[in-house]
Formats: sequence, structure tokens, C-alpha cells
Amino acid sequence: LTANFIMQPGIELNLPSAKHAPLQEHSTVIVSVSGDGSVFVNERAAAGREFAAALREELGKSSENTVVFKSDSSVLFGKAVGVMDEIKDVHKGSIVILTRENR
Repeated sequence: LTANFIMQPGIELNLPSAKHAPLQEHSTVIVSVSGDGSVFVNERAAAGREFAAALREELGKSSENTVVFKSDSSVLFGKAVGVMDEIKDVHKGSIVILTRENR
């Protein structure tokens, strides 16, 4: 699944594009990987062991069972997959991968 946000507050990313990228107005928990490889949970830096705790905390505040994952297009695929694996260690619900619409 892919989704675009109408508004993307916080972390500045150059999202990869996708042919099919429907708009989604909001989501509760967003995990981002910036171009330098820094990881964020809802705009809060969460490196290493802090990541799981930060994700659990934000999921506890959320009424939704979906995590939105977005990564700068310059991030290596292995790094992005590693972060998604870490999400799945904590979260058994859905992960939506955010892209920008290919125009």
C-alpha cells in the first residue's frame, strides 16, 4: 500500500515517487527515515534502543492500528527494510509506505 499526505509536517524528506499514490488525509503514528539515516517517530528522533520505546509510546496514544512509514528516496533499501523490521517487532498491525505521486 502507498499513500500521500495532504500535509506533511515535520521532517523534510524527498519521498520516492509511485504511479499509484492515493491521498490520505491523516494518520496517527509516522515513522520517518531522513536522508542522513536518522529515524523519527512522529517527528521525535528515536535512534537505536530508543526506537522501540518511542514507537510503543506513540502507538499507545493512537486509536488507529496503522503505522505510516516514509523514507527519503536517498536512503539505502537495506536501511529502510531494517527500520520496517523494527516496526514489525513492536507493531503487529498494518504499515503504510508513504510516497509522492509520480507526475
